Amino acid sequence: MELRDRVAVVTGAGRGIGEVTALELSKAGACVVVSDIDARLAEKTSDRINSMQGKSIAVKADVSSASDVRDLFRKTVERFGRIDILVNNAGIYSRTPILDISEDAWDRVIDVNLKGTFLCCQQVIPVMLKQGCGWIVNMASLAGKRGGVTSGIDYASSKGGVISFTRALAKHLAPRNILVNAIAAANIDTEILQAYEPTVREKQLREIPLGRFGRPEEIAKVVVFLVSDDAGYIVGETINVNGGVFMD
Repeated sequence: MELRDRVAVVTGAGRGIGEVTALELSKAGACVVVSDIDARLAEKTSDRINSMQGKSIAVKADVSSASDVRDLFRKTVERFGRIDILVNNAGIYSRTPILDISEDAWDRVIDVNLKGTFLCCQQVIPVMLKQGCGWIVNMASLAGKRGGVTSGIDYASSKGGVISFTRALAKHLAPRNILVNAIAAANIDTEILQAYEPTVREKQLREIPLGRFGRPEEIAKVVVFLVSDDAGYIVGETINVNGGVFMD
């Protein structure tokens, strides 16, 4: 899929699915702005892209901070002149039982996962409206559809909010040629999954019809598809990528 000369912003791109997504977008021809709350990780991903003859800059940003988000998109437009693609990947995972969740912890998960998605969209929409087109992909989760099994209720609630936000925003922006979709991933072999107790991992593996955990590349390639011309009639969807554990 050809994304040559398109400009993409990927949040939480310092590692994991975000890093791999940034790399795959670059391979497809996009210029990539790598954003992460950890400046060192953002620079590492950006350097990898540039070393492979891609075009990238790194911008440190906490997506729950309106000022950081404004700065992120200002720097992107200053460097590349436009923004075609936004991938809202930055997030916080939680497994804390509800009776142990502090108010501050609840607020932090909601602020990053849901408010951060809102803030980034709010900043990019005027740019895309001016251009007359754009693509937004929000990273939801199976927990947002199923209510969470191994995740905490704070995480599941935030991702359920992302799914509803995606549908509402898609209806609002589709008439303006801006396509908004989401991905509900689960069972992807990242640091989060690797931190589970062996018994939990074994139980999860038994429940996957495909019989294996997913790879970050398998999420990233769905992102590339959704922001390509090949997905031009997909609007407001939350795509399941979970090896068959949940189908709707």
